[in-house]
Amino acid sequence: MAAKKQGTRDLILAADDLRHEDVHVPEWGCTVRLKAMTGEERDSFESSILRDRSHPSSGVDPRNFHAKFLVRILCDADGKRLFSDDDVELLSGKSASVLDRLYDVGASLAGLLPRDPERLAAVSYTHLR
Repeated sequence: MAAKKQGTRDLILAADDLRHEDVHVPEWGCTVRLKAMTGEERDSFESSILRDRSHPSSGVDPRNFHAKFLVRILCDADGKRLFSDDDVELLSGKSASVLDRLYDVGASLAGLLPRDPERLAAVSYTHLR
């Protein structure tokens, strides 16, 4: 049996651990790429959905929840974002079922498994304390 390599600072920081997944969206007539979030990107997203950022226990603002997440992870082949935060309203106007499907894939990539925004609020609160 091969010995397991001991993790070092350099080994950990050099690891390419940011996955992506391509998803065909027949309704849009194309395939889109979703990228994993860094820890900083996920924390920024979680902070952006809180009703009152000074009191994380105030809960999640569910308005445009899926679009707020997806504008951060929809990317081109080079990993560059397709949408800016200013595009949330535009993306929110797309099919809810498509946004749900893409959210499920993206949430898995980002380690955000709860679908329900209120359950995510509890997770966010734990991270922000």
